[in-house]
Amino acid sequence: MCKCISKTVLLLAICLAAGLCNPLPGTVMRTYASGAVKESSAKVPVEEMLDALDNDTYRTVYKALKAGEVIKNGSRGNVAKGVQQTLIALGQDIAADGAVGPKTLGALNAVQKAFGLKKTDTLDADGYAKLLPGLLIMEDEDAAYDLLSGPMGGEYDYLRGGALVLQKKFYSAKKAFSSSKHGDWESRAKNCVQSWPKTGQLYSNPAVKGSNTELCIKFNTDSKTAMLVKIYTAKGTLARTLFIGGSGQATASLPAGTYIIKDGIGKNWYGEKESFGQRPEGQYETMTFDNGQQEIGLRKNYRSTITINVKEADPDAKGVGTEYEDWENF
Repeated sequence: MCKCISKTVLLLAICLAAGLCNPLPGTVMRTYASGAVKESSAKVPVEEMLDALDNDTYRTVYKALKAGEVIKNGSRGNVAKGVQQTLIALGQDIAADGAVGPKTLGALNAVQKAFGLKKTDTLDADGYAKLLPGLLIMEDEDAAYDLLSGPMGGEYDYLRGGALVLQKKFYSAKKAFSSSKHGDWESRAKNCVQSWPKTGQLYSNPAVKGSNTELCIKFNTDSKTAMLVKIYTAKGTLARTLFIGGSGQATASLPAGTYIIKDGIGKNWYGEKESFGQRPEGQYETMTFDNGQQEIGLRKNYRSTITINVKEADPDAKGVGTEYEDWENF
């Protein structure tokens, strides 16, 4: 059976190695305001942002900083802990232990970089206030849009791009930066394309235990095209993901059972959360097997191989078809 992807016909077949057995049979878009590039954000009152965030920790931290406290290396106490909790809400993997050290300051710098702010080794009230627009975008985008998009113009989309970067949604971030036309948006959008990971297994769900059967995926293509394979249980639980950059193969060890296999193909990689981006950049499908069924049974102690874009037909192989898959459901 054949499938068509970007005008390139790919033939899939399950190839059985010697001694092996056959296996058993749109995004809702919102238009954001755009404006001219400017040096700094239009002033949105801090109190209005704190009201929209509706979080006592953020208000207490800002009040303490406004009273003169400054967070720096070695700071300890409740305000330091509140800053750490703010950084955690901004996607940073740190402990909220109330003791500021290099890891907390590194998290602060990572957030500042994402939002296009100057990196600092201290945090005062003004510095904290600059984090609030991005924090509101991450916690309540509808409220952020209503409060910030008008006064900020294109800078709002720029901050939204930074928030998406912190969430590792790099394709969506690229679109936000490109929409903003603000500041260094071109380089920020370009940098959203991530380096390919190494060919092999990217993710193994510890809840799907067992390794008594193997599924090998072989991908024959050009050096600039990659494939991401997602293997789901029959109940829809993601069990394993495999990445193949250019021609190559990757293998997953699984418990025997019934699975659904999805594949995405593209050139630009935007990370595990957003893969190759929306069509036409990325192409997504669900593999189909006997009688067009999406499920495939993998038997205990056997290895099954799926070869994509075979160069020579194998008369002993069974054909594999595909069905279109939405990016959002991939």
